[in-house]
Amino acid sequence: MRRGVRRLLSSVGRWGFTFMVVPRRGSIRRVTVPWLGVIGLIAAIGVSGYLCIDYVQTLSRTNRQLIKIKQLKDVTRKLETENNQINPALKETKRTQAELNHTQNELAGISGAFNSAPR
Repeated sequence: MRRGVRRLLSSVGRWGFTFMVVPRRGSIRRVTVPWLGVIGLIAAIGVSGYLCIDYVQTLSRTNRQLIKIKQLKDVTRKLETENNQINPALKETKRTQAELNHTQNELAGISGAFNSAPR
């Protein structure tokens, strides 16, 4: 049984492709490529192709994310500018509200004094 497997493996190593180069002048050259070499070449091409496609997809995702980041930065700058414009008005509004509350409390105290006075 072992001898049969050894023979099969040794004969498989001899299987392959033979390429003949026939120049116009000179002798014919013959190149034999074993199956394992062909399979290895196909595997290397497949892995290289996969890595190239994966790299292009990763690059594309990265570019899309960079565009989104730029858009978000633009929106953030716009909102910061609006906040810088609104903050002084908001502070003024709070100050005016405090003055109104103070005046309202004073008026309530005055009207309470008039209501409690004898008639």
